[in-house]
Amino acid sequence: MAMKAVDDLILLEEISEDSVYGAIEARYNKDLIYTYIGHVLIAVNPYRMIPGMYGPKVIKSYCGRYFYEEPPHVYAIAEDAYRSLLNEGINQCIIISGESGAGKTETSKIIMQYIAAITGKSSSVQKVKQQILESNPVLEAFGNAKTVQNNNSSRFGKYFEIQFNYGGDPTGGRITNYLLEKSRVVVQQPDERNFHIFYQLMAGASSALKQKLHLGSPADFRYTAGCTSVPGMNDAKEFDDAEKAMGVIGITKEQQEQLYTVLAAVLHLGNITFVADGEGSSISSDPSVAASLLGVDAAMLERALCSRSVSRGGGGPGARATSSYTVKLSVEKAEDNRDALAKTLYSRMFDWLVNRINELISDNTSEFNIGVLDIYGFEIFQNNSFEQMCINYVNEKLQQIFIELTLKTEQEEYTKEGIPWEDIDYFNNKPVVELIEKRGGILALLDEECLFPKGTDLTYAQKLSSQCTGNSYFAAGERGAEGSFSLQHYAGHVTYNVEGFLEKNKDTLFNDIQEMCSDLCQNAFVGELFPKQEVSSKKRPPTAGAQFKGQVLSLVETLMSCQPHYIRCIRPNTTKSANKMEHELTSNQVRYLGLVENVRVRRAGYVYRQTYEKFVHRFRMVSKRTFPKFDGDIQACTEALLADCKIDKSLYCMGKTKVFIRKPQTLFALEELRTKKLEDIVIIIQRWWRRWGGQGMYKRMAYTASEIMVGNKERRRDSVLRPFRGDYVDAKKKLIRSITKSFGEKRVLFADKVVKFNEKLKGQSRTMVITEGGIYNFSSGLFGNKMSRRILLSAISGVSMSPFADTFLVVHVNSEHDYVVQSDHRTEIVTILFETLKEMSDTPMQVNFSESITFTAKGKSCTLSFTKDESSPVERVKASGTKIEVSVATGLPNDTGKRRKPEKKGANDEARQINRGKGRKAPNAKWRGVALYDYKAKNARELTFSKGDTINISTKANTGWWQGECGGRRGMFPATHVGQITDA
Repeated sequence: MAMKAVDDLILLEEISEDSVYGAIEARYNKDLIYTYIGHVLIAVNPYRMIPGMYGPKVIKSYCGRYFYEEPPHVYAIAEDAYRSLLNEGINQCIIISGESGAGKTETSKIIMQYIAAITGKSSSVQKVKQQILESNPVLEAFGNAKTVQNNNSSRFGKYFEIQFNYGGDPTGGRITNYLLEKSRVVVQQPDERNFHIFYQLMAGASSALKQKLHLGSPADFRYTAGCTSVPGMNDAKEFDDAEKAMGVIGITKEQQEQLYTVLAAVLHLGNITFVADGEGSSISSDPSVAASLLGVDAAMLERALCSRSVSRGGGGPGARATSSYTVKLSVEKAEDNRDALAKTLYSRMFDWLVNRINELISDNTSEFNIGVLDIYGFEIFQNNSFEQMCINYVNEKLQQIFIELTLKTEQEEYTKEGIPWEDIDYFNNKPVVELIEKRGGILALLDEECLFPKGTDLTYAQKLSSQCTGNSYFAAGERGAEGSFSLQHYAGHVTYNVEGFLEKNKDTLFNDIQEMCSDLCQNAFVGELFPKQEVSSKKRPPTAGAQFKGQVLSLVETLMSCQPHYIRCIRPNTTKSANKMEHELTSNQVRYLGLVENVRVRRAGYVYRQTYEKFVHRFRMVSKRTFPKFDGDIQACTEALLADCKIDKSLYCMGKTKVFIRKPQTLFALEELRTKKLEDIVIIIQRWWRRWGGQGMYKRMAYTASEIMVGNKERRRDSVLRPFRGDYVDAKKKLIRSITKSFGEKRVLFADKVVKFNEKLKGQSRTMVITEGGIYNFSSGLFGNKMSRRILLSAISGVSMSPFADTFLVVHVNSEHDYVVQSDHRTEIVTILFETLKEMSDTPMQVNFSESITFTAKGKSCTLSFTKDESSPVERVKASGTKIEVSVATGLPNDTGKRRKPEKKGANDEARQINRGKGRKAPNAKWRGVALYDYKAKNARELTFSKGDTINISTKANTGWWQGECGGRRGMFPATHVGQITDA
């Protein structure tokens, strides 16, 4: 019987491992790789690009939509996280888990692309988003490699925080990296590669650069000579992409070449060979290339690799040694020394790269972020070493978080709140985590063994066997395999080979090599990787295991402080093939990821819960009994609110302190009601504002109009008492969309039909729209309105009219042809332009009245002349050549219309203002600045100032625009034009 491909596994009729697997397989066979378990997303790696799965159209369909309104998708998780950040102001994290090859890295990139696509479009925000996105190819080049399970496997852990401002736009990013698998630099398992960047450099670098670095092909170097290519991966193109990405981020060409020099030095170090020489060893190959790339003498490099200095005496850390001597190293020890230097060089270079990216893109002032965790998946190889143990440890911690937040905590909360509930059994991996990290556990015993001079990998295995055998999750190696131990992880039984555990945990590099790289090398970049204060310190450095444990605990603390979202990635087969799902492999992942238990808990539980106070605060406006204010018991208010919304009692449950809602559709219905009520409230507020605030604005504009017109222009009888309406064509619903899309302006100050005269002096019917930034001219056609011209308000030099009762108006534009129109609302147009430009500049807009007006019409000078003609009450217009003649009857006298004076301030208003004197900081300003350059406002919200003006700064935004006051005016201005003054 074919399994039904349900969107959400909660909807399955039967809940079992087979039914969950069957539903996932049924969807996978239909190219439906995403499935929900409540708010948890299951993502199956398709190993190919599915047509129509991603892109702008799909992003648009998820943007602004609720979780269950569209089919399961990673976009829905990203949208839910972004919406929660905006609505609740709580940092979010998206935890992506799954074994190696399950598609975690690709999933994290898709999330970042979605957030970049739905947020702000300004140039500064676009730059930040581009830098964030371009960090991916850089980190992949230096931190990813081909493994048996995955052609692009992350060999380090990464927690990427996308930082936001209060407006919800990205302002920066910060990366935290975990445990780079640096042993891969010197050795790889069969059919695996070193880090991508080595192959990319040799495939894509210019001939000149390769010659300078003495590079050939990967087969020429011991560290890269095994598997040299990856199916479907073009190393030369990947190198070009990585270089471009580094440029976008801000890593200079000089810094890029420094990175390449270290990479080449690592490769040439690997080709150094040794032979026995008496009691020690010596280099049998030419070390000069490696030495020159490192910036050291060849003989110095040989001494550092083939011997080590030992100090005696001193009595404690920091004390001076009483004697020292040199110990010669065997060939095996010299090879270990060489490999240790190569691993340390690469590891420190990688840390430098991450820190440099953070310096360039991080916003240290940001309070909000969405974190995306992309960390190595659970690994079980034929030979599992120290790295696999650390990797599996962090996966155990993430599984523990998932259990704590989705299973254990949920069930405990139901019991605490008195909600009827039947406990569901699940595998709790807490004992395994404690076995690894607790005192006396695997990591602690490893650190302890590293302190003993005679400690070895075998003595460590013996100590584990004696102290951990009683734990049911631990098994010592059997006879013949004493150098191993096994752990029963949540994902399966793993046997670890302890060979190399102590050396990898000590992570030591002899002082001779460190001093050579720090004090004696001529390569400044290499010296930067080995700080002198670190090299000279006598303090014992922390072990690799202790450092990693500290990082993991810090990561867990970060994740627990955020609102989590989960993506569980599944690897469908072992051959990286499309359209193939292996039953045993996938079922094992269904089992150890706890998907069946997750389905049972979510199916029996409630999708949403909130305290009564927060619930009423968010939804109070949907009920007349709770808005605008409510009295009485908060739980009673919650019940009243739900009753008024006609929500059936079977769909929710009242706890002791919280309300629990069973289905997401109920929550969506509440949200929709809330949105509708908010719109109604906004309309009411706007109505009152227009009644009171609008009256004040009308009085100010009426006064300005009388100041301009009375005494200068005759009036038409129908225009004297006509009120200003602003938008006469409903442009707010139609034309403003194209203006906002192209120029970001949203506020319409004026819009009306006008007659506009073209370069042939022919009148054309047009729509004129005025915003805070410009005048827009729209023409009508078969396909709707088309914007034919934009005039920046800052480019307007003045306007001209006749002194008669005609309808003509000329807008003069600097460096462009003028704008000549006929309009019944010319007084309103002139007043709006005058008031808006006054906000932008100290210099008032020039308004001229003349019987003959000269204007430009696309390169030619033209004349607009006016005469009186009492024979016809209708305005007559005649155009020929370069002249427009207008005849009009006499109108009302030019002193018609009472001057409206602005309202006087109260008697004490002036006295309440603080006279702070020139150059002093305003009381509401946080900083004081001085203008470094002239700046002319481009719209009414911006601030005009001249070089040397004092500016009181009130707000510093991360978008590159600040707010402040200068000369009594307030507005925005580019931060690059102002230098901050430190007050004495």
